[in-house]
Amino acid sequence: MDDFNEYIRQGEPNKAERAKTWQTAIGLQKVDNLEVPEYLVDTARKHIEGDIKLSEVRALVDSYYEKKLPRTLKRMTVILQSRGYLARKGGRKLGFWEVLI
Repeated sequence: MDDFNEYIRQGEPNKAERAKTWQTAIGLQKVDNLEVPEYLVDTARKHIEGDIKLSEVRALVDSYYEKKLPRTLKRMTVILQSRGYLARKGGRKLGFWEVLI
């Protein structure tokens, strides 16, 4: 992953260490065929530069995924229903999801 090689080459110990860590973390996501959002790369750069602390990274990433999760869950539910894998039984309050596989 070339995104953080510039920090490693510069040789600043803190930046190089953080860049290697981020390079490994993002590389593992790519190995698992997971999409790496540009937001994560931008946040990693801010952390490597020392603009934000690791605790701030966690809060920012958690916030990012909390906003995305409901849309993703809704989309996946609709897809599974349309393919006949999932069905809603009962009402909204007392109902439940039934897996039809």
